[in-house]
Amino acid sequence: MRLLLLASALLLVIAATPARTAQAPSPGRQLVSTQERSAAPATSETGQRSALDLALELSRRGPLPLPPAAAEPQQSTDGVAVLVGADRWHEAGFSGYGVRVAVIDPAFGSPEEALADLGEPLRVRSFRADGSLGNGSRHGVRAARIVRQLAPRAELLLLAFSSTSELAAAVEYAIEEDVHVISFSVGFVHNGPGDGSGRVNAIVDRATEAGVLWTTAAGNWAEQHWSGLFSDGDGDGVHEFGPDRVLNGRDFTAGDLISASLRWDDEWSATCSDYDLELFGPDGSLVQASRRIQDCDDDPLEWLGVLATVDGRYSARIVLAPGANEDPPDTPHTLSLLLLGTPDRGGSLDLFEQGGSLAQPADHPAAVAGGARTNAGGGAPVLQPPARRGPGAPTGPRGA
Repeated sequence: MRLLLLASALLLVIAATPARTAQAPSPGRQLVSTQERSAAPATSETGQRSALDLALELSRRGPLPLPPAAAEPQQSTDGVAVLVGADRWHEAGFSGYGVRVAVIDPAFGSPEEALADLGEPLRVRSFRADGSLGNGSRHGVRAARIVRQLAPRAELLLLAFSSTSELAAAVEYAIEEDVHVISFSVGFVHNGPGDGSGRVNAIVDRATEAGVLWTTAAGNWAEQHWSGLFSDGDGDGVHEFGPDRVLNGRDFTAGDLISASLRWDDEWSATCSDYDLELFGPDGSLVQASRRIQDCDDDPLEWLGVLATVDGRYSARIVLAPGANEDPPDTPHTLSLLLLGTPDRGGSLDLFEQGGSLAQPADHPAAVAGGARTNAGGGAPVLQPPARRGPGAPTGPRGA
C-alpha cells in the first residue's frame, strides 16, 4: 500500500479548534453541500474535452496532469490513521471537530460519489472554467479520504481547479470561508526558479499570510530528475551528461503523455542565456523540440508535451541555442531536467539527481511537504525512493 502522507501537518488538524463563522459565498460553482439542504444538489454538465485535451491544457499551464480514470492506479488509503498514530489522538478525544480543511485538486469525480465516499460534513465547489469536478479521476477524493481518516469530524471543502488563475480563486474562497488547513497533493513543473518564489508560491503566500496551514505533496519525481552544470567538452553546443553521453532517457508506454521540462539558473523573466530542449524516440529520431527564444525578457525555461506512439525509451537532449553563448564561459549554468509521464508508471532516468527535484509549491518555505510511504508485505513502513527532494533536504531511507 503506497500512501501520500502529509502526516506531520495533517495531525495538527485533529486538534479541537473552535469553529469559525462562515463568510458570504464567494465566486465559484458550488456543486454539493451537506450544510445547506434546502435544495437538491446541483450538478454541472460534464466538459466535452477528452482526457488528452485536459492533460495537454494542464501541461501548458503548469500542474502535472492526472491520468484518465481507466489508467489510474487505485491506491488504498485504508489504515492511514493507525500507520501515523492518529488513532491514539482519536482515543484521547481529538477528532478534528471544529476544524475546516480545504482539499484543492484538479479532479474529484462526481459530487455524489465524493459525498458517498467521504460522508459529512462536506462541501464541494468547482472553480474550473468547465464547471466540472475533473476528468473522471478521483485523485482528489483519495487525498480527502486521508484527511477524513486523520480527522473524522473535520469539515471538508473539495475545491476543483485546472489552472493557476482558478487555483488563486479557490484559495481566496478558502480564506473567506475561514479554512484552517489546505491539503494540496498536486505538483507544478518548473513554475518558478525553485527558490520558493513564482506564481504558484505567491498563491501560497496569500494563504499562509492569512493564517492558513498549507500542506503539499513532495511527490514522486526524484528519479525522473537530473541536475548539473552545462558541459560541452567538444564545443559542438550539445550538453554532455557524461563521457560520450548526450542523451538522458527513460521508458514510456504507447499512449503515455510525455512531459519534458528544462530550467536553468538565470534571472527569472529576464534571462539572456538560451538553451533548447529536444526529445528523441526509441528509434533515435527527433520527436519534438522546444526552441523558445530567450532574449533578456523571458524565463529560463523550455518545455514540451507529446504522446508516446510506441513502447520504448524516449530521451532528452539539451542544446545551446544557435548564436547563444555561455556568458561568462567559465561559469556555466546549472540545468534542471524533468522527464515525466502521465500516467506515472515510475521508472528512472539513465542518469538522475534527486537533489532539486521538488516541484512548486513544495519548495515554499512555509509549506509542509510530505512524501510517500509503504507497508506492502506487512513490513515496517519505509519511505519510497521516488519522493522529491530539494537542495539540502534531509535524507530519509532509500534517498527519499
